[in-house]
Amino acid sequence: MAETSYLEDSKERDSEEYQTGRDCGHREFFGFKGLSTLTSMILKLASRSFILKKAPGADGVTADICLHAVEYDPDLFLYLLNKHLHHFPTPWKETTVVFLWKPGKATYTNPRSYRPIGLLSVLGKILEKSLSPG
Repeated sequence: MAETSYLEDSKERDSEEYQTGRDCGHREFFGFKGLSTLTSMILKLASRSFILKKAPGADGVTADICLHAVEYDPDLFLYLLNKHLHHFPTPWKETTVVFLWKPGKATYTNPRSYRPIGLLSVLGKILEKSLSPG
């Protein structure tokens, strides 16, 4: 099913913009170079923007846990995220893929009868959202 749902990463299929990003390094291309620190307000807005009952990523940390942690001690959470501004931890990049049935299919023996859902780490999502609020 994975071969049906996901293409292999290939430079040949990159858009011109994404190829530029690959060539010059993602940090500089996506604006991380001049970023110094996140603020408490940005962090709180990012953590409040998630639907709390959605499934977590492989780390098992849910959005409601993160929201409560940010509300309880925003300075600690800010410290952790600011430490990762120039290094995005590998576990935050990993995706757990769950295949869901597409409704109304006559049979579910065909891989195209399923829809892949990628579950990412909420911690990584909070960092990403904090970097590009809006």
